[in-house]
Amino acid sequence: MSTRTIESETQRWKRIESRAVKIVWCVFVLVILYFHLLIGTLLVIATAFYWLFEKHLRRIALPSQPANQNSGDPDDWFTLDVTTAKLAEHSGWERWEVYPAEKRLNWDFCGGGPPDHRESWEYELRGTSLFVRLIESSTEWFDGPRYRVFRGHVVQAQLYDEYEKEVSRWRDADEEVKKIMLKDTPDIEQAKLEKQLVWHDVTQEGAQIKMQGALRYFVLATCFKNRKFLVGEHDRLQKAFVAIEKEAQRLGAVWDGDRRRYKAPADATEEVAKAIGESLCTNKGLLRFGIWFQELREREDVISVFKDKQIWT
Repeated sequence: MSTRTIESETQRWKRIESRAVKIVWCVFVLVILYFHLLIGTLLVIATAFYWLFEKHLRRIALPSQPANQNSGDPDDWFTLDVTTAKLAEHSGWERWEVYPAEKRLNWDFCGGGPPDHRESWEYELRGTSLFVRLIESSTEWFDGPRYRVFRGHVVQAQLYDEYEKEVSRWRDADEEVKKIMLKDTPDIEQAKLEKQLVWHDVTQEGAQIKMQGALRYFVLATCFKNRKFLVGEHDRLQKAFVAIEKEAQRLGAVWDGDRRRYKAPADATEEVAKAIGESLCTNKGLLRFGIWFQELREREDVISVFKDKQIWT
């Protein structure tokens, strides 16, 4: 065989070998890409199933269960919206979140722009009484939250900072105005907050007024043992609301939808205005009818709690 023939055969085999190597590498790359695609697809499917089960299916109640029954999951909660029509007009809100598993209440209030007021409370049901204690209280601006109470402790520095700003704000006001606007010193504010840090009944003197309305019944409704009590309360409250309306008509009082309270008409005498204020605008006056002032203010929210059977466990 000639030298030229040998070289030709050698080159031909090298070309075949090169093509074979390329084919092997292409097959190898395709296999790798296939498995990457397969694994990626499986991960996407697994993630989708996880999201479906964790975020949705656990919220779906069986036909034999109440729609919003708490399963003990700390992520389960109920929301009570007590936003007034006037507050909503200004893009504001006021709402409560109830976490039965954690025994925690979150309050969120915004007047339509900063600041956003937030509170976190621990609660405990003792029979048909609601006991609470304040855990955190903050005011959130654009630069983040400013805590007055953090993890069950009063933040004195924040109280003094707020008071100094109020002093600066009312610096040029009359002395009488200053006495009114600056009467709550940091020490007084701290004393008020410290009373909220210990366990107390929401209906006792000095408790937060905002807890004496619809919220109390809303939390009680999450406990099955309170159903009989709530049925009786529903009947009692309806009768009380009727009695109060009759009293308002007798006194000539008119309902203020914005402030959610009765007020004297524009042409009322000083004596009539005083009688309306004492009888229909204070706990002392309204307790004659067996009702709290906040229950009257939130009467629509209170009644809606009894109608919304979904929160009843």
